[in-house]
Amino acid sequence: MKLNKLSALSLIVFILLFGCTIPGSLATQVPPTVNNTLSPSSVPASTVTPPTPAPVSSTPAKPRQSLHTSGPYLAYRDQSGSRSVLTLLDADGQGQSSTFFPANYDASANSLPLSNTLSPDGKWLAYYTGSAGTAFGAAGPDATDLTLNLMRVPDGTVQVVTPLLSKDYPDIFTKAAGQLSQPDLTADTLRNAFILGITQSLDWSPDGRYLAFAGQMDGLSSDLYLYDSETGSIKRLSSGPEEVQWISWSPDGKWILDGSSYSVGEGMQFNVYATLVDGATINQLSNGTPQIVTSSDWLDDTTYVDSNGANGPGSYDLKLVDVNTGKTSEIWQGSYSQYAYIPYGNWVVLNANTPTWPWAYTSTDFSTGIFLVNTTSLKQVRVNSLGPWGCCNPSQFFPLGHIPEHLFLVNDHDNQAIQYLTSEGKLIPAGVQADQISVSPDRLKWIAIAANLQVYSDDGSLIRTVDLPAGLDPQGIGPIIWRQDSSGLFFTYHDLIDQNTTLQLYFLELAKGNPVQVGTLSSSAPDNFIWVTGS
Repeated sequence: MKLNKLSALSLIVFILLFGCTIPGSLATQVPPTVNNTLSPSSVPASTVTPPTPAPVSSTPAKPRQSLHTSGPYLAYRDQSGSRSVLTLLDADGQGQSSTFFPANYDASANSLPLSNTLSPDGKWLAYYTGSAGTAFGAAGPDATDLTLNLMRVPDGTVQVVTPLLSKDYPDIFTKAAGQLSQPDLTADTLRNAFILGITQSLDWSPDGRYLAFAGQMDGLSSDLYLYDSETGSIKRLSSGPEEVQWISWSPDGKWILDGSSYSVGEGMQFNVYATLVDGATINQLSNGTPQIVTSSDWLDDTTYVDSNGANGPGSYDLKLVDVNTGKTSEIWQGSYSQYAYIPYGNWVVLNANTPTWPWAYTSTDFSTGIFLVNTTSLKQVRVNSLGPWGCCNPSQFFPLGHIPEHLFLVNDHDNQAIQYLTSEGKLIPAGVQADQISVSPDRLKWIAIAANLQVYSDDGSLIRTVDLPAGLDPQGIGPIIWRQDSSGLFFTYHDLIDQNTTLQLYFLELAKGNPVQVGTLSSSAPDNFIWVTGS
């Protein structure tokens, strides 16, 4: 489901305010380059000597080890009483290990999903301790001890990576505001932006070696840093006047993106920079975008999908951004409700709708309905409508893409009738009705869940029918987590009538066709399930 990505950040701001009004305006012009602060495009990479790793707890919680493979593992976060627990599960669901999060782990200060904080090899968990104080005058301690830490997952031992604040924090914001010389950018404005962004700016490289994070140890504002888990060294990669708000790696691990801003609140936007992992090149990709780039937005190793939009007008002006060159290619200029693309392919499908705000009308040839766009030629093909509302409910486009006759699966808004979308923009009935569908990682199989679970190949052939366990209501299934090799899947189940029941976790090996319960969870969410490679 492609939701407005600003909603998560808005929720954080709301919590901090306890209902107070957030300043909504941003400076419409970028402040001039600050004296004694290098612009992001010209900063030389500098090396910072980290503090000697120090154990935070001499008696880590002993993990429960019963894994029987070397990986990959399904990782998820759960609760055991008042403690958070990290569990690794064998890909066949048969073995698992569980490790308590560190004793000094504060869930309120660590709101990022597990995909940002757990290294892709499953060896390290990054987390924050301490605080940088509160934003927008909210009640709380005016602390200055925010610190980045790591827990070694196999044995639960923890170490300090680095304190994140400068020695003269928070007075440094008065100096920064003075150098910017912009009436709208006060010390409080900059500090609010810093506090809201500092613990949201953290991401591991795809190979699990590097941890990119934001810190303010050396400058007037937060900058991009890189921690090397093999050597323990820290390198500073940027030095600009803005406050870092989020970080995202390219799929090939060559580029680190960060979105930065001078202030936060309603209508906020980010300037986006792409930095090579060695710090040799920094490209400015956007001068004002409301979108946060996540791992799900990458079309391929060098291209991600971006758009304009906000909580009022919705999303519009869909485009592709090339991190190597900074070049953008317009896909759709009008308003839309959701889209999907074929990974490492050249097709995007979107549901265009009528915008509610004048500036969302950026195309004079605007019309509602489903549109198929070729990202190479940028040719647009209108798809015949599926009903009075066009199509579809959120998350109802599913990429296949191996054969032109079946580029996407589309779920009808009205009667859940599944159809195939062809490269010519035609819809072909699949002869299937389902409460939900899901596509395998290799996009060669897909499942439809109704009274039972049916497995299909991408050409529409029925592979097998799987009976669900007795008493299991299909409406209570979700999320679905496929094995990376597409040979099986996990799914959760929650009883919709008895809300006090625990969340059950099932594993289904497609070749056997027999769902088996492999665990129970006290609580969970889709972004809590990720795959790690293991040893």
